[in-house]
Amino acid sequence: MRQIMLLMLWVPVLVSSELRNPFVPLTTTCSSDVPDEWRFMGVVRQGTMLQGIVSAGSGRWLRVVEGDALGDSWLVGPVSEHQMVVRRVAVCSAPEHILLPSGRNET
Repeated sequence: MRQIMLLMLWVPVLVSSELRNPFVPLTTTCSSDVPDEWRFMGVVRQGTMLQGIVSAGSGRWLRVVEGDALGDSWLVGPVSEHQMVVRRVAVCSAPEHILLPSGRNET
């Protein structure tokens, strides 16, 4: 009797959960590369904190600090006078990229 009660409690959960086709790849919002239009343009110092200046294309300029989100799948890493590191969010597995003032990005 107890097993039937437990089964009755679990049936709605199992029926309502979405089943996934194992032959269809999982979709992800992770982009494969750093967007080409992102350019590290320099820094602004406010006390001891450095803010990176990024040209994000289409005439958009961003002031960013370590931990800020860039796009859907990138986070700002350490910012220095010479470079800014961007890392993928934890869901995405990939190396970090370094944005340099010359527009040449390193992996």
